Amino acid sequence: MDQLKKALKICDVCMSSAKNLYLCVDLLNKYLYFYIYEATFMTHEDINNLLDFIKEHIDGLEDKEAAKEGLKYFENTKKAIRLKAETNERLKMIKID
Repeated sequence: MDQLKKALKICDVCMSSAKNLYLCVDLLNKYLYFYIYEATFMTHEDINNLLDFIKEHIDGLEDKEAAKEGLKYFENTKKAIRLKAETNERLKMIKID
């Protein structure tokens, strides 16, 4: 978990450029991987906090065109969470919207 928290700090620094949104969404997918496979150190609060972090940065983007790939990746990740939540009770605790 310490490594994932360090990665989150790096994402925060990297978000000075809209193109780096992709990195944060990639980190979200790593969090989800551990959560889905029931790693004891990963909770739904961790994922919800990361989702809030990403949403805050998206809301603050001035140049959404530069973050186009990251935005698409984020939307695809949210769709996957919704789809998998139909069969995985743990994913129902994640607040996507």
